[in-house]
Amino acid sequence: MVRHIFQCGNAPEANGVEGVLDAYRSVFESDFIMSGPTVIDLVIKKAASRSKRFHAAASQSSKKYCILLVLTDGMVSDLASTKNLVRAFRGLPLSVVVVGIGRADFTEMQQWSDVADIQERGRFTFVEFRELQFDSKALSRKALEKVPHEVVGYFLDRDILPS
Repeated sequence: MVRHIFQCGNAPEANGVEGVLDAYRSVFESDFIMSGPTVIDLVIKKAASRSKRFHAAASQSSKKYCILLVLTDGMVSDLASTKNLVRAFRGLPLSVVVVGIGRADFTEMQQWSDVADIQERGRFTFVEFRELQFDSKALSRKALEKVPHEVVGYFLDRDILPS
């Protein structure tokens, strides 16, 4: 059976780095096998659905933001569709961080991530694991470097200030 969207771990949310790592470990300790095609549109739509609820309730007293972390062992099968989807959701409290693992050619995803204009890129970051696999701090820093700006930008665009 091929699934392009599934929950990692026992809970629908993970808190902190350790929570994310525990959730992924629970999947990879099972009989899970990664295979193609690589389709991430469904998981982006699911994350967008959740972030739409946060967006509708966004106010000075309700500040929630989603960060979708995707690990992929292959190049996204329909990159044009994925780009359009991420750009369509750029007005939501959602950042998409994709980490490419394995030996696939991720050049196109890296080029998309390197686009400076958020209107063109959307809230998207790509990091290739192989380049930083022996430096976990640098890997974390690169994966999350755009997120603070994206979070602040989202709330400032709605005149919601930190308390």
